[in-house]
Amino acid sequence: MTIRALEKLAGKGKLLLDGTVSPAWTAAMRKWYIPLAVAGVGGLGAFLLSETGRRAMRWFGHCVRWNAQGMLEWNAAAEAELKAIQSALAALADTLEPRTECGR
Repeated sequence: MTIRALEKLAGKGKLLLDGTVSPAWTAAMRKWYIPLAVAGVGGLGAFLLSETGRRAMRWFGHCVRWNAQGMLEWNAAAEAELKAIQSALAALADTLEPRTECGR
């Protein structure tokens, strides 16, 4: 947030001095969580039921089927990279372990 936005919130009593949001503001906003979630899911459902949404889902399904082998190859490469990172981190952890012998 910008300084100006923080000053506006502080002026309205929504922002406390330590930078947190007041409990009253949090309680007031909490009542909007479910209606906003329902509106979002409803909007997504309406899009998917429209002709444009169905066309987008057909395109996505076609791309997933067409590129399945590419995703499998990427998955194998990602797993190999994660194993290399894990072994490098294990080697780094071994070098950072405290030694019981002085000077070594």
